[in-house]
Amino acid sequence: MPRLYRLMRILRLFKIMAFFKGNEQLMKFFDRFKLNSGMLRMAKITAGVFFMVHLMSCFWFLSAKFTDFEFESWVAQRGIQDRENAYLYLTSLYWALQTITTVGYGDITVLTNTELILSVIWMIFGVGFYSFTIGNLSSVLASIDNKSAILK
Repeated sequence: MPRLYRLMRILRLFKIMAFFKGNEQLMKFFDRFKLNSGMLRMAKITAGVFFMVHLMSCFWFLSAKFTDFEFESWVAQRGIQDRENAYLYLTSLYWALQTITTVGYGDITVLTNTELILSVIWMIFGVGFYSFTIGNLSSVLASIDNKSAILK
């Protein structure tokens, strides 16, 4: 039952996102600040990526939790089995951010098959995220240059 309740809370997030999508006052706010569609799309993608980083952090934590932090998990490797859940979540968040930004310091390494699969999926997502970000940023800069050329 508690898991079902959590699932219902996640569904409420989607309702909130749908509310913001059709909200006229929010659109007037964006029009007032003269945000072009590329910048708006970039803001939406950034918010989505932060949500995905949180989600992957939770999955990374659960990959070790399901095995009760056995010796071959990232938690046991770092020796943090006895730390509180908030610290483990922050460590998971740290791993997710360093992996998606392709920094990869190597201090948290993959040891189990589940962790390997999650890492590969997350790395592929990171490559797609960077490709989209660079392409979108290029189009935003090009549209700014076009507007200034037309103005001149």
